[in-house]
Amino acid sequence: SNRYNLNGMIRAEETYTDGELSYETFYTYHDNGQLRMKGNQIWPELDFDGTITSWHKNGQKENETYYSEGKLSGKGTWWYVKGQMSMELYSGKDGSFAGEERHWFENGQLEGISTWKNGKSISFKSWHANGAIHHDYIYPNGIKEGEYIRLDKHGKVYAKATYENGKCISGDCY
Repeated sequence: SNRYNLNGMIRAEETYTDGELSYETFYTYHDNGQLRMKGNQIWPELDFDGTITSWHKNGQKENETYYSEGKLSGKGTWWYVKGQMSMELYSGKDGSFAGEERHWFENGQLEGISTWKNGKSISFKSWHANGAIHHDYIYPNGIKEGEYIRLDKHGKVYAKATYENGKCISGDCY
């Protein structure tokens, strides 16, 4: 069965099993009537399931993610309001991050890359808007170890710290 909002636009498509609501495709809208979000939920837990898509108020796609029984699973992608890619990430079936997570500035230039393994960040590299390196870190076993530096947009060191077993032992701890 279907449910509608006060403006007559579809709000939900419901599936019943043995007389009980079991699955729902839902729709939400911006105040201008533009579709804001569409996705699926498993009842009664209200877990997301399948592709969840949202749009900016101007109709441009904002994000698209895939869930399996409430857990982020697979590729997730986000876009800026003008359509440029903002972020992309991957997760395993258990919902933990896996592979590369990438972020972009609105001008399309790469802003950062995090590499994930078994749900832990094992490296992170980022750039300033002018393309100069900002960070370039490696996290053995998912924790900070050794010397970490941050560079300004001119390539000069502005922060330095030393870590042991994930704890800052000297310098500009951040």
